[in-house]
Amino acid sequence: MTCTDEIFGKRRVVGMTGRDVAPDIVPDAAALGIAAWCWRNNTAVEDHHLETDVQMARVNIAVTRITQQHICPVEGIDWDSIKNTLMDPHWTLPDGTPVRSLFGQGWTEVAATVSAELDRWRHLDHEVLGAQTTLILMSIGGSTSYTDSWWGQGRWLSMCRRVIDDAMAAGPTLPSPYDQRGPQALLVDLDAPDELSDSVLDWLIDLPDSDKNGPRGLRMHLVTRPPQRCWDPYWLAGSNP
Repeated sequence: MTCTDEIFGKRRVVGMTGRDVAPDIVPDAAALGIAAWCWRNNTAVEDHHLETDVQMARVNIAVTRITQQHICPVEGIDWDSIKNTLMDPHWTLPDGTPVRSLFGQGWTEVAATVSAELDRWRHLDHEVLGAQTTLILMSIGGSTSYTDSWWGQGRWLSMCRRVIDDAMAAGPTLPSPYDQRGPQALLVDLDAPDELSDSVLDWLIDLPDSDKNGPRGLRMHLVTRPPQRCWDPYWLAGSNP
């Protein structure tokens, strides 16, 4: 296929045969989109970054769990319930730590900016875009490289398995207590990573005692990059079946 043929093919698919096609609504991806766009980005959360990446990961997971509970692929996103839960002073992590306490004096700004972003998207949803278009946009928002290693997406456990398998093959010791319980037990427990210790999550994010050649934790592992497949429409290039 020549470059001209490729360009023509893309224009044909995007501009003509596929111009009325929209991405699928994926509720789990939409939940990640809300967590990314209404919590981590366009707010003061980054300005008040928590002390460790493990703490940030725990809060990301907590936010994602909340958004998952308030998304319906038919009726749309319950923005009010998401906002009320995130702003609830009694909202805690699984270990009982109040989320607002993690941010200290910065919580006031975090709460104001997150509330404003949720209100903005609620207005766009209800007054401009509609439920289905908003769900599509949030599904796209949760399918970018920003969230490709976050808990909540369908590939989470398969990514964790690759990290564990590579670590076992290369030699790094599993974190306690999985150095005794084994890799399969760790994988099972990673279905709910926010219930694990800081040392386990830290191990998963950045494997200790590894160098530039690996093995790598989730932060740098290539498995977090979704596979890309190229379609070569031979009929657009003038080829015969």
